[in-house]
Amino acid sequence: MNAPEELPPADQRWLDELFGGFVQTLTEGRNVDLTHVLGERIDLLPRAQELLELARQVTVRRPVEAPHFAGYELVSEIGRGGMGRVYCVRHLELGRIEALKTLPAQWLIGDRARTRFEREARAVARLQHPSIIPIYDVGECGGVPYFTMEFVKGRTLAGVLDGLRGLGKETKQLTAESVGTETAQPKSSSYVKLAARIIRDVARALAHAHEEGVIHRDVKPSNILLRPDGLPMLFDFGLASMETGDALTLTGEFLGTPHYVSPEQAAGQHVTASTDIFSLGTTLYEMLTLERPFIGATTQDILRAVQQREPRMPSQLNGDVPRDLETICLTALAKEPQRRYPSAAAFADDLDRFLDGHPVLARSVGTIERTWRLMRRHPAVTSTVLLSTLLLIGTPSALFWQARGANIEIQAALDEAEASRTIALEEKQNAENERDLAQEITDVFENMFDSIKLENGGRDARIFEVLDALATDIESLRPEVRAPLEATLGRSYLELSMYAEAELHLNSALSLYASMPRPPLAEDLAVRTSIVTLQNHLGQFDKAIQGGSDLLRAFEQAGLFNEDYVRTLASQSDTLLGLSRAPEALDLLIAGLAHQRLVAPQEPPSPTLQHNLGRAYAELGRFADSIAQLELARTRLIEMRGPNHPDPIATLILLAQVTKESGDIAKAGALTQSAMQSCIAHFGEEDLITITVAHNLAGIRDAEGDVDEAVRQEQYAAELAERALPELHPLKGYIYEVLATLLSKLERHDEAVTAQERSLSVRQGIYGEAHPLTIQAHFFLSRRAFHAKDFERAESELLLARDALHEVPEASDALVRATLSDLAFLYRTTGDQAKLAAAEAAFDEWTAAEDKAE
Repeated sequence: MNAPEELPPADQRWLDELFGGFVQTLTEGRNVDLTHVLGERIDLLPRAQELLELARQVTVRRPVEAPHFAGYELVSEIGRGGMGRVYCVRHLELGRIEALKTLPAQWLIGDRARTRFEREARAVARLQHPSIIPIYDVGECGGVPYFTMEFVKGRTLAGVLDGLRGLGKETKQLTAESVGTETAQPKSSSYVKLAARIIRDVARALAHAHEEGVIHRDVKPSNILLRPDGLPMLFDFGLASMETGDALTLTGEFLGTPHYVSPEQAAGQHVTASTDIFSLGTTLYEMLTLERPFIGATTQDILRAVQQREPRMPSQLNGDVPRDLETICLTALAKEPQRRYPSAAAFADDLDRFLDGHPVLARSVGTIERTWRLMRRHPAVTSTVLLSTLLLIGTPSALFWQARGANIEIQAALDEAEASRTIALEEKQNAENERDLAQEITDVFENMFDSIKLENGGRDARIFEVLDALATDIESLRPEVRAPLEATLGRSYLELSMYAEAELHLNSALSLYASMPRPPLAEDLAVRTSIVTLQNHLGQFDKAIQGGSDLLRAFEQAGLFNEDYVRTLASQSDTLLGLSRAPEALDLLIAGLAHQRLVAPQEPPSPTLQHNLGRAYAELGRFADSIAQLELARTRLIEMRGPNHPDPIATLILLAQVTKESGDIAKAGALTQSAMQSCIAHFGEEDLITITVAHNLAGIRDAEGDVDEAVRQEQYAAELAERALPELHPLKGYIYEVLATLLSKLERHDEAVTAQERSLSVRQGIYGEAHPLTIQAHFFLSRRAFHAKDFERAESELLLARDALHEVPEASDALVRATLSDLAFLYRTTGDQAKLAAAEAAFDEWTAAEDKAE
């Protein structure tokens, strides 16, 4: 037999991921449609068939509890998402194949989710458009609400984009045929024109919805279905906001998917139809570039990027994107709603103009205009603060006005000469120096922008080119001019997570300030603050702690209390708490708040510092003090940012846990329930924070004595974890272990064994066998098996735990004692006298050794 031909690395990685999907699909009792999965990659069919056969051999199918809906025959499950499951069903009376969408009962946390689900059905039922999947019927069965809609064959746009990324091609190499749909346009049509047509059709559907008073609020590729003929179909109005009737969502609440929300959604503000235009613009951007315009390591980072950062120019990522189409895309992505298209219909009309070869109405925005918008979002008080934010805040026009202001200061200084000539002359000199510095920096930026030629991107050069140009242009400048520019470069690279470049420029700025006879104190401290932040990002905690301590002393000696001081103090206390050095963190925070009262007595205490102070008190077991600080912090954060901003939500989660630790279970339950609803509304169900809170809520229900509800809640957390987290995520191991414990309390022993097995498999995959958490999972599995009367399995797991404990010196004495004791108890139960004698002897020997050691 010939050896299989070696595949390119990208194809091999794609097949490896495909195999994991096969196993997951088969495990859930669903079938794999290879034609659908492979799409245009039919060349990989033989390899895919081999992998599918292997997956069938290694997969153990889970029993699937098939739901029943009166009047319908269930054919298969075809999908699931944040707001429900979708089944293929046959209408028994009409004989028609339909799609049926449900909201599982365990997902109904309060009346809110049910109300939102029912609103989706009402909203979509009113809409009649070729690119909106129509609704047939709305009902409820066994407490589970559902609605049926037209069954449409096809792939989601998200699946199409994932497939295109899997091809490993550059975006400029893509063609309309790459998408794999039979479009109504000629086959020779370009990929970017196909993208424009798809988005145009969705924009027309949104225009119809908006005319009917419905805002979708969750436009994204996974909510757009491409039929085989290429027509896009918009669906999943689960977050729709109806402009008539009762408003379910109050101003200040965020709903949506982080990568695709508008800036006003990210800020928790009231949304309009313009929100859908922004989200559709984000989808167009991803189609053109195969990259999302706003990314981040966490949900908060993504939302911050949506509100504050400008995306890279699409043409820089895909050279085939024409200027007019790029302009259309960026107009839809304008941060301010009034700068976007006035309606979805206007958005679609401009796409039609592009497709027909006519001039578009949107106008391109150059670097200077984008910089001015950025400056309006980050207003600066002084020239030095202006230069201490991101790079493009320091524009020539802004610095021109700074220089003009310096001239006014010169004149004012001269006017005061009669009162005190000496002081006036000194002020005059200082103002002249400020003017000269501002003028020199203005010249740097003007030269930099002039050096960017049209053939290299012109006015629309992306941020990386601007950064590189600035780094080159400032090398020969004098320290007073170069230092703030180096600091700006360092902070820009830090914001972009380019840590090596950030370190280079921040250290350069620090050296330049140190070389000055009279360095500007605030600027010097701001640079040192950024360096401490960088060290924490790099995991250099010792350096960060030492540098942070020196920096805080410098702030306090100078009598300064500002955002840099708060940021440094919060970062320092975070690091200390993470290293289990709570007493040091507590002293530091108390001193910081005392410094604020001394220097800025008119300002309320910083809620960030109060939050961290609550954490420190909780770590030390001072729960009353912790609760008091967290309640103060949350009240202040709600006043500043609204109840559904990530900051007050984080404080609420911590407050709920501390309240539980204090023994007030009833109040902890109410707080955790509130936190759960806020997390679902703001982050969505499939976010790590939401999953963690769902798990916490199960613990609360158990503490309240409602074990049945605790099991349901932990199963909900487990389901979310399976959908959203990596296969080997530590939280999964813990969730399943707690679920097994709860099931044992209800004497559902077989289910407890299954849950504990899942916990064990996760921990084995993460830590290996010789790890305390894996050994603990073996030990608990033995107990679950014992209660299920599977004594052979119980013995096997105990022996595995006992043998592994010999290899782990740091294993707890309690676990060793429990393992040896359980072995003796097991043999006593089964009546195996020989093994019982050996087990009791081993236990006595270990106990004697422990007593001697003490």
